[in-house]
Amino acid sequence: MTNETQKPAAPRWMRIVLVVSLALNLGVAGVMGGAVLRWGGADGPPRVGQNAVPGDLSFRTAVSALPEADRRDMRENLRRQFRLSREAHRAGERGVPPAGAGGDAPGGIATAAPADGVIEALRAPEFDPRVITRALAAPMLRANALAEQGHSALVARIAAMPLDERRAYADRLMQAFADRADGTPGRPGPRD
Repeated sequence: MTNETQKPAAPRWMRIVLVVSLALNLGVAGVMGGAVLRWGGADGPPRVGQNAVPGDLSFRTAVSALPEADRRDMRENLRRQFRLSREAHRAGERGVPPAGAGGDAPGGIATAAPADGVIEALRAPEFDPRVITRALAAPMLRANALAEQGHSALVARIAAMPLDERRAYADRLMQAFADRADGTPGRPGPRD
């Protein structure tokens, strides 16, 4: 005779505690992994808006060194351009030509819906990778057009500055580079 005894099943509450414990451990591991990826080591990885190479001039650094009134004007202008671009893009998705844009948003930003034809291309017997390439490129092209508009507005503002304002701007920009080089957090220089 075999004397087989079955182990009693773990109580339900113990299984629940184990599952909750596992979930908490995974959560802690995820938070720690995210922190390592975000902040890296002593220097951490470069972030959007920060220069990966000291001395490189980013749009954010250049704008942050402007006087407060100019920064506010730049923000409002970029928001307005973004809204116009988004509205023109949405109108293009619905097949409605944007008012006064002739199919393009202000600044020549294409409004064709990026998903046009993607589903059909994926289901077609002969796959055309150009359709997917165009769909993936459309948001990048809109973002680049908006960035070019911002850069043009910034250069125009700097060009309009009298010499004393340009020199003060240069001083604030130098301070921004120095702050970035020594790791000082925050925005550069005093505000006007």
